[in-house]
Amino acid sequence: MTVQAEWNKEKFGRTANALRNLESFEISCGIETEEKAATNGVKKTVVKGLAAEELKISFKAGFPVGTDPRQEFEDFKKIADKGKSENFYLGSKNVGVGEFMLDQVELSDVQHGNTGRFYSGKISLSFSQDVNVKSKKEAKK
Repeated sequence: MTVQAEWNKEKFGRTANALRNLESFEISCGIETEEKAATNGVKKTVVKGLAAEELKISFKAGFPVGTDPRQEFEDFKKIADKGKSENFYLGSKNVGVGEFMLDQVELSDVQHGNTGRFYSGKISLSFSQDVNVKSKKEAKK
């Protein structure tokens, strides 16, 4: 197996029977600010620190690549429902500064037959950094 990425024991890459290669990868982070009024009445923006990181990935699922798009969608919905946070690895390197929780699962670009069977589609997963896990670890220190 060639592993491109891994999160919560879910592997993205290629096996002898299936192809689950990442089609897109996005990570973003902003800053948290706070407006404070100064004594002269002028508002001052204070930077509080970095906001939680967000991560988005997508991959194609379908019978031609050895996966069932509807089943993949349902499986990731179950994982999201558990609210579990894990590190996300791209290659063998940890991505971001904390653990990520799966927030959203989307199935799009579906090709289906007359019977309603999904033959192929695009699975998009959105993750956010689990701030609670980060603060618990900092509290232990």
